Amino acid sequence: MSAALSRWLHEHTADSSISELGSHLLALIPPGASFESDQWNVISWVLRPGNGISRYLYFDKIVHANLKAACKIWILHGRMTRNLGEGSAQARLTVVAILGEVLGARSFDTLKNEDFYAAERRIRKNRAAAGAYGLCKVLATFAKWLNLRTRSRLSYVSGMKKPAKHGRKGNDAGRHEKLMPDEVIRDLIAVNSRDDISDIDRFYLQIFTIDVGAGFRVGELANLPENCLIEHDGALQLLYFPEKKGRPVPKVVPPSLVPAIRAAVSALKSSTEDLRKLAAQQRENEPVDWLKVSSNEAAACYFTSKFAHEWTADPANRLINPDAVWHKFKKKLIDAIGTLEECGGNKSEAGRRLGVTYMSLERMLAEQRAARAGELRTMTCKGKEIRSWNFDPRLINENQFKLRARTTTHKLYPSVRAIIQDAREMQLRGEFYPNPVRDEGLEAQFKRSFALIRGPGGESYLEAHEALLLRRRGRGGNSRTSDFLAVTVTDLARWLSRNDGKTKISVFQRFGIVDPRTGEIAKFTWHDVRHWLNTQYQRGGLSQQQIALIFGRKDVGQNATYDQTSSEERAERLRNAVRDGVIVGEISDTYSRLADISREQAEEYLAGALRMINIMPHGLCTLNWAMNPCPHYLGCFTCGGDSEENSGACEHLIVDRNNSGHVAEIRRLRSEAQVALKVIPSESPMFSHYLRIFSNTTLKLEQMGLGVEVVAK
Repeated sequence: MSAALSRWLHEHTADSSISELGSHLLALIPPGASFESDQWNVISWVLRPGNGISRYLYFDKIVHANLKAACKIWILHGRMTRNLGEGSAQARLTVVAILGEVLGARSFDTLKNEDFYAAERRIRKNRAAAGAYGLCKVLATFAKWLNLRTRSRLSYVSGMKKPAKHGRKGNDAGRHEKLMPDEVIRDLIAVNSRDDISDIDRFYLQIFTIDVGAGFRVGELANLPENCLIEHDGALQLLYFPEKKGRPVPKVVPPSLVPAIRAAVSALKSSTEDLRKLAAQQRENEPVDWLKVSSNEAAACYFTSKFAHEWTADPANRLINPDAVWHKFKKKLIDAIGTLEECGGNKSEAGRRLGVTYMSLERMLAEQRAARAGELRTMTCKGKEIRSWNFDPRLINENQFKLRARTTTHKLYPSVRAIIQDAREMQLRGEFYPNPVRDEGLEAQFKRSFALIRGPGGESYLEAHEALLLRRRGRGGNSRTSDFLAVTVTDLARWLSRNDGKTKISVFQRFGIVDPRTGEIAKFTWHDVRHWLNTQYQRGGLSQQQIALIFGRKDVGQNATYDQTSSEERAERLRNAVRDGVIVGEISDTYSRLADISREQAEEYLAGALRMINIMPHGLCTLNWAMNPCPHYLGCFTCGGDSEENSGACEHLIVDRNNSGHVAEIRRLRSEAQVALKVIPSESPMFSHYLRIFSNTTLKLEQMGLGVEVVAK
């Protein structure tokens, strides 16, 4: 076990279980790092790595030594117990770094609640409300972990409440700002029909068209499979890999968008077909995972020897080649002497035939003549002596090896340096470095994954050759993949909202797309499309369960954040539900009785009764809580005295019979009351309390037409 880890566990932990896990925690440290390292490359923790080869945790941001050790243990413990990802690990590191600034030079054992509140104040001051809320939740989690696992006694709880600028819990101004106007989406899709746009713009516009019909999370959109379209029960559906542990249910394409999405997917498949073939070829070459290799000296020596053999045996890298000379610009071998002989010794004709200058021909002739003599060329074309070959790009060196290993940071083992030096000397003598005997165990253990999406256990879900969205590698690309890159979230965001890589302006500016509400250039993100589509489904009358299923959400309550309908729209939907008899409650009954007498009076009553709505788990409360306190202390089904058990629920409660969430909650309350009645003595005051709940929930279910019989006392 690491000495630093063992010492920290001994000095600060009160929980023996965490101390016993020391060796298991060390096994979770990413390849190439140790517990003492201040930089951990956790790319293996990323489930959607894309083109990435590194994602670093920089622990040197934490100035307090013991807090730094605690943060590492906390992250590793989270990795072991709940498969903590890179993003969550970064958040943990951030809050501990802020806490370290508060703690200063004081000892770890002096950590107290006030330090956490001071850290919370710093977070609130320096972060936007949404980001601060998330970090404060992480800070509270750290306090709870320390309280359970160490000798620190902490009871810190974050005082921040989740900000709600938009969605159902926001305000109309925030919802109006968040919702993309239909005109912006229409105008952007229409750009695809223009003839004067670039191939890059057309590529991303086709992706945008798909997103308008599906409302993907941006990571889901970037990692669509090639064969994402399926037909089922007469409907076109899109297969995808959900994020955030969402349910893997195909997305049904709206019928009006089926032709556009079919055309977009077909065009994308056609334009990226050759890149998928290239990805498949690279996959067959059994590439090496150099990140894992760097933490194992035996593997490093084996794969370095293979690299040295491949490098020295490559004709393009032969320094002594009697048959031909490598031309680095033409990227091919040229028989300079043979061509000169064919031209009867005429160097001008030989140069024209080869397409090289006179000086280049002289260099190639000198090099090939020296090679035929079994020697390296010692003189330049200008007659100067060549004293060193160190700068010749054909000569093997450590930098070339690091490029192959896709890293510039790892230190090389002395044994690896020795292999490279031996290969260098053999190459200068015109010899090949020997190829090591193939080790199937090492080949399998250190084979590189081309996964764009990985499962929790590291298994591959989607590889590059199976992806729909690939692009050609352009200049300035930060990946060493030969000719292609996977489309990433950053690529999508850069095209839509930030810049196109040349003009530094958004796509809305380049095509003059204006927000009709302000008359200014539109400003929206890919995620706003998800809000827009969710709102359209909400307006179309889909149930909350259907919307959650379409968008891959586990919790129906998450719909609230994406519902940007105005207060007036929601109130009108509720009024229509009362008119149609979908809503059950005192208000619905009163409206029906008034409508039989006067439709005008009924509508006036309905408008006044539904002016204020409070969302409850089992229905909607129409009481204005700002003006009047709840007479039943939020106990909607506790109404009635001992002689009126069946008097019904609170008059302010209304329930949507089509809302399965409302029905399920009422049934849960009824079931709990039924259990309580079996164990509570009849003379107890609580017996009459639960009897009222049981009777009122039963009556409400009967009124909703669910056929529940009232059980007599």
